[in-house]
Amino acid sequence: MMTIILVASISLVAVIVATTSYRLFKLNQHQAAKITGLQDQLSVLCAGAVGSDKKYLNLNKHLIN
Repeated sequence: MMTIILVASISLVAVIVATTSYRLFKLNQHQAAKITGLQDQLSVLCAGAVGSDKKYLNLNKHLIN
């Protein structure tokens, strides 16, 4: 009887660990995808800022001269 309870307990713990691991793995994948998307957006914003900076400097040069 004790063996059955022990096996059942270990099986239950194994199922809980497996389920938790899978959920954390899926969450990690989702967050990694979000981070990649945010990095792409940040790159676009930085590239746009550099372009705006150059346009501003050119305009400033023309106004001063």
